[in-house]
Amino acid sequence: MTALQAVEEMDAGPIWGFRTFAMPAEAPRKSALYNGPVAEAAAELVVEVAAKAGDASFVPVPLDYRSAGVRGRLRRAMRHADREFSWSEPTEDIVRRVRAADGAPGGRAELCGLPVRVFDVYRGPELAGVAGQVPGQVAGRREGAVLVHTGDGTVWVGHLRLEQEGAIKLPAAMALGEAVSGVPERAGYSEITYDRSEGVGVVSFDFYNGAMSTEQCRRLASALRYAVAQDTRVLVVRGGEVFSNGIHLNVIEAARHPELEAWMNINAINAVCREIVGCTSQLVVTSIGGMRVRAG
Repeated sequence: MTALQAVEEMDAGPIWGFRTFAMPAEAPRKSALYNGPVAEAAAELVVEVAAKAGDASFVPVPLDYRSAGVRGRLRRAMRHADREFSWSEPTEDIVRRVRAADGAPGGRAELCGLPVRVFDVYRGPELAGVAGQVPGQVAGRREGAVLVHTGDGTVWVGHLRLEQEGAIKLPAAMALGEAVSGVPERAGYSEITYDRSEGVGVVSFDFYNGAMSTEQCRRLASALRYAVAQDTRVLVVRGGEVFSNGIHLNVIEAARHPELEAWMNINAINAVCREIVGCTSQLVVTSIGGMRVRAG
């Protein structure tokens, strides 16, 4: 069903226009879908509907499920139970379920004996031959994310929110705290990468929702210093779905001394800016990522 067909059914009004688009092969985050192809379709429809409003001969069409051109059916509102999953499920199913609920309200599960909302997930390695693989067991951590065993492999979980009064969304390792303090660091997950091809170096970073904590800023500044020191002619600074939303307010709020964390975060993000602005040995190009699915 198209977005506008669903709106027509719920609001009991005629259809003035609609768009359809193919879902990406790789399961997208709900927020990315809304901010990408859904928003683009809506923007196109605003122009189309405005033109139709000025046409006295135009008559909007009532929704008719018997019509061959109408795909899908209106479904009931999702409930909390629809967001629940078990770590014993296949990795692919967990990734799709969590991303369908990301950035809100998140997938519901239990981790380290705590009820949590799960966000920001990626497929992890199979860890073949590791003894004691139990679905839901945390197998590693890196850069704030935790690696969790699933029914057929592992999944990296970047962010969690504890299901308790006043809890906020945080990097997973920070949210779990002492429960994962003894878990070993593992490779295979990185928010920042550097690649080069001949004379072009590319620093890529992808921070969840664009929020940049003190530690993330420090890692990014270090990566930029390394890239600037290379013998490349061009430096591309490539962001993720959201290039940057500035300092990480949730991490600041959860800190033992929020005022100190805020000051350190501001200085750390300023250091990132200085590395970019101060690069005079290479041409610096910034690249803002996104998801484009052509509407039809």
